[in-house]
Amino acid sequence: MQKGLKIVGFYLIAILFIAIGLYLVVEKSTYIMYAMPLLLGALMLFVFSFDKVLFLIAFLTPLSINLDDIGFNIGLSLSIPAEPLLFGVLFFFIAKLLYERKFDYKIATHPISLVIYLMFIWILITTITSELPIVSIKYLLSRIWFVIPAYFVCAKLFKNPNNINKFVWFYIAGLIIVIFYTTINHASNGFSGKSAHWVMTPFYNDHTAYGAVIAIFLVLNCAFLFISNIKLSKKILIIISLAILCIAMILSACRAAWGSIVAVIGVLICVLLKIKFKYILTIVLVLVALFFSFRHQIIDEMERNEQDSSSNFVEHIQSITNISTDASNLERINR
Repeated sequence: MQKGLKIVGFYLIAILFIAIGLYLVVEKSTYIMYAMPLLLGALMLFVFSFDKVLFLIAFLTPLSINLDDIGFNIGLSLSIPAEPLLFGVLFFFIAKLLYERKFDYKIATHPISLVIYLMFIWILITTITSELPIVSIKYLLSRIWFVIPAYFVCAKLFKNPNNINKFVWFYIAGLIIVIFYTTINHASNGFSGKSAHWVMTPFYNDHTAYGAVIAIFLVLNCAFLFISNIKLSKKILIIISLAILCIAMILSACRAAWGSIVAVIGVLICVLLKIKFKYILTIVLVLVALFFSFRHQIIDEMERNEQDSSSNFVEHIQSITNISTDASNLERINR
């Protein structure tokens, strides 16, 4: 009897939903009702499977679009859909905290947590004394819904190391979709040097942010190759994704990201060869001393380099040491 009532109730709700949907479409010409399943599905994830929401955010973050970039000016720079989901995580986290009245003591009293508390206190003080309080309040709120989910909530999620791997792979999956979009867009513009600066829009505002993200996850992707006892099928997927990220890194034309990868390779060599820190520090100090000893000769040599940024890969690398005419390098020096 109870089972039959549940079935009848289910069909009544379904018929009611379809009826309301048809009325809104036919009479009001609005389709908002058909977004309800997505909203209800997201709500169920928040209530019953909080970890999956964080994985969903990881996947959607590279695919998120800033409303300002597509012409929607609402007075708040909002990245859709990642930021509303982060706000949802914040809301349910606070609700759960108030209900359970407990949180992991080790996370709550960690030195990094203490620094975060001080940061929020200082932002609050400067918000009170701000000449533009509305702007300051917006900044404070945005910090809260970024930092609390990304640090306090994820800290609990990452207690299980497998969740760290899942989180990284969800982000890489979303990033690869952006890479395909960017590469196709870049190809349609003949892989020109100028188009490399904007073909990733609206997902990233320029090639430096795009290149930085690729550099970070290229290193993490490469690290998965060192995991022991990994299945052959997974290793093939790791190699394929690594190849995609490497190609994207080259096409990004972001020299700073290229330089960071070189630095990471240097660190990796030190780790693999198990070179002691005191030797590394000695080498760094010697290199710094040599630079200051021959700084005039080094600067003179760099000033002779007049190679500007170029679509040619070799010429683009040569332009890294151009401190005379390259606009990007001069901007960094001015900063």
